Amino acid sequence: MSLATYIFKPKNGIEVATKVIDCFVDSFLGWGDYGAEWHIGELKDREGWYKLNADPSYDGGFEAFTEACFVNHHITGEQMTDDMMILLVEAGLTVGPDEAGYKPGEAEGEHFLMDVELSEVIAALSDENSHVYSPWDTDCWVLNVKTSESKRYDMTDLIFSLGST
Repeated sequence: MSLATYIFKPKNGIEVATKVIDCFVDSFLGWGDYGAEWHIGELKDREGWYKLNADPSYDGGFEAFTEACFVNHHITGEQMTDDMMILLVEAGLTVGPDEAGYKPGEAEGEHFLMDVELSEVIAALSDENSHVYSPWDTDCWVLNVKTSESKRYDMTDLIFSLGST
């Protein structure tokens, strides 16, 4: 079973979404440091839709695995351009130097990620007229990208109904 699963429809193509997600999970969440492997694959018979799976490492990194960056992480110029992190700035997911704890005049014009979750990154990269889905166990979390409203659905009835067909 994957530790994290997200189903989404990227608005700028999967290549751009993968660049941003790769930078976020490796540079800001440290998944590579903890042995978490992840991949994105196209959903069969669902044109334009993709699924991200993150698989844990049970060799000591599992406890350190997270889907959110909790401290001020500076976004470098290279990350802004090469890794397309500018999309997260445009989506309003970053904070400026004063919110990141810098004194006035320090780090002027810089952007930081603080208290940003992977689900927010994926929503920022998703088509406005779509949803982000994250199944876990017998629940499925669904986020309306346009309205930012989310809801958790219990899938138990659906699961049992499939066995009776």
